[in-house]
Amino acid sequence: MMKVLIALCLGCAFVFPSCDLSAPADEAESLYLSHGIEPSYMVSGGHFVDNWYTAETIPSCLLIRDFDCFDEYFSIGWVQGMDESRLITEERMEGGFVLSVIYQGNDVSSLGVERIVLQNGRLIVRYARKVIMEDASFTGNYHATVLIEDCDFDSVMLVENGRWLDQVPVTEVVCD
Repeated sequence: MMKVLIALCLGCAFVFPSCDLSAPADEAESLYLSHGIEPSYMVSGGHFVDNWYTAETIPSCLLIRDFDCFDEYFSIGWVQGMDESRLITEERMEGGFVLSVIYQGNDVSSLGVERIVLQNGRLIVRYARKVIMEDASFTGNYHATVLIEDCDFDSVMLVENGRWLDQVPVTEVVCD
């Protein structure tokens, strides 16, 4: 009887391997992202989301293909010593589009784009988010905004701090 139980346990170990034997989530994600094409992109600096903007979801994601539309949603926060080379201009936007991930609310956040990959018709945007101050007494629009070279894709997937966000709709902004 004991031999049967040992054999059964060993058989189960091979049929149902432990989670400890699989690759960690970060390694699996890195492996997945390593098989795509990286379009060139520029992380915007110096822009802020206009105060009238109201997010439909937290986070929200905007896709903007027209500079006049971009200019309607974003403004420049001029400060001394600002790196103007990171500003999105009409000229720079001629060969690309803007994608912005926005957190609106009372959690003061810092967002930074880590990698963008185009794979199997999906544009995958990996970014880091760090909450600097929870439940502040004011509301803000905290964003990571990038200008990406034109490329063909069917959908956008967001990866925040190594976690896939599959419930964030991408709003393509069209202005009159």
